[in-house]
Amino acid sequence: MGEDIIEFTAYAMESYRRIKKMSGKEVAAFFESNKLYDFVERQYGLLHIEGPEANAIVIDEYVASLMIQ
Repeated sequence: MGEDIIEFTAYAMESYRRIKKMSGKEVAAFFESNKLYDFVERQYGLLHIEGPEANAIVIDEYVASLMIQ
């Protein structure tokens, strides 16, 4: 994982934490349990050009899709 992706992942986590009113520990567990670190890396090209609210929607849709499978 490149440094730019690592920095963006931290930004995405912090943005998601604020939007969802989660603690740092909660958001870290949420990202880990839903394999969102890998998802953010794979979707970096899309996510880094969107705003925090749009990213939260994409993340929520991805997590919802995991529950359907």
